[in-house]
Amino acid sequence: MAVANGMGSQVINILIGLGVPWLLSNIAAGKAVIIGDNHQCLQVAAFFQFGALTLCCSLLLGWAVVTRSNKAVLNRFKAVILCAGYVVVIVFYGVIVFLPAPNAFVSRSCKN
Repeated sequence: MAVANGMGSQVINILIGLGVPWLLSNIAAGKAVIIGDNHQCLQVAAFFQFGALTLCCSLLLGWAVVTRSNKAVLNRFKAVILCAGYVVVIVFYGVIVFLPAPNAFVSRSCKN
């Protein structure tokens, strides 16, 4: 139950956390929110999010399917893997976005 609650709350956070500010911005400005011409930085963030989601689902649901269990179990080993995955995502995304030049990708796409 706690796993379902944790997963569901993140979905609501994303939908409300992105939807409401964009709606209010559209109402206030009267025009669409423009993210930028180059979407590479947003794509990198989406790839990291997809990787984190894949890791989480494969550890929880994938293991339950493989072992033919009727529920997902979060044990210490899976918790350590998920925490390590979190650290890896934060470090690599930080290196890609916040590393100073000569990172041409960042200067071209993320710093608009």
